[in-house]
Amino acid sequence: MDNTKRDFRWLGGILVISLLLVTVASTIGSVKAADSGDVQPDWVYQITMNFNPAYAGRYVYTTATGYMYMYSPVIADVKFEMIIDGRLAKPQWITGNVPYKDFVYESYNSHMGGPAWHYDSGVLWYIGYTTAYLQVRTYASAYGTYKGFTGTDYTIPPGWAMAYFYCP
Repeated sequence: MDNTKRDFRWLGGILVISLLLVTVASTIGSVKAADSGDVQPDWVYQITMNFNPAYAGRYVYTTATGYMYMYSPVIADVKFEMIIDGRLAKPQWITGNVPYKDFVYESYNSHMGGPAWHYDSGVLWYIGYTTAYLQVRTYASAYGTYKGFTGTDYTIPPGWAMAYFYCP
């Protein structure tokens, strides 16, 4: 019984020392990142994506809308991205407060796991509460289930929202 208590105390001591080392290393790493001049968003607190209507026949337009809500007390940067299934028609811009750019066709996109139409805003600077959004329209020429994403790999951790579109 006495040896068991000693073993637990020894393991507890190692755990406390390990946690202390991780905390110190994290603090040093964040100080170095802050000194490097890199500015990261403080808080991307919500990302949404939807298709409306979510069910539509062939060659019937659906609207894909993505929002990203952010907050930072100091100037920060972020990228806004939208990825639409590459089997759908090329998305046509309706409205948005992100820079106007065409969607680029990618024969393989890691988020989609196949072909995709990809929009990348480039770096956006903001301060305070900010919303980035994009609304496009597209349609399916074949029956099936399709998906879309809004989000970013630019932040740590990356954040994405996904929605489905059905062509029954």
